[in-house]
Amino acid sequence: MSPKSSSAAGILRWDLFLLLLLGLHNALVYGASWRTGYGFTNEQSAFSSSHFAANLPTYLDALTTGGVGLFFLLGSVGIVWMCAGSKSRTRGGLFLGAVASLMLLYSAYYWGAQEEAELTLRYFLATLPLLVLGTLWLVQRIPYRRASLGLGAYRTPGDPGHAGLLRALAAG
Repeated sequence: MSPKSSSAAGILRWDLFLLLLLGLHNALVYGASWRTGYGFTNEQSAFSSSHFAANLPTYLDALTTGGVGLFFLLGSVGIVWMCAGSKSRTRGGLFLGAVASLMLLYSAYYWGAQEEAELTLRYFLATLPLLVLGTLWLVQRIPYRRASLGLGAYRTPGDPGHAGLLRALAAG
């Protein structure tokens, strides 16, 4: 087992431990592990598959046009590509899990997009840093021609001289 896979397994074990603690707390305080304090205000009933079906297309449209624009599209492609790479699979899986779970959660909530999704796009801001990192990761892997600029042969943005963040992402 490589150090990278053991660290991913450690993260998953830690997450499972925290979920079990949360479930134990909820069972002791609210009577069942799946109940939360929101049950007192009937807030848990605000999530449904019908809200999800109605809201998701509107949110996806708003995120790609008036929301975070290219960062959503390129970041999503970058994160999926990251999941496919052997060196970046763990990071890509964590990014994909975080972005997808937030998208699913807020798309299934009752206040939803209705006619003006821009009013509730703020709930998706937590995905922006991950989408930006996914975009940077993707852009780093797209070769471009310096020759067309009269600067020489092929070069990729990951070559020395670029930001340390890009090198750290590429290093896995």
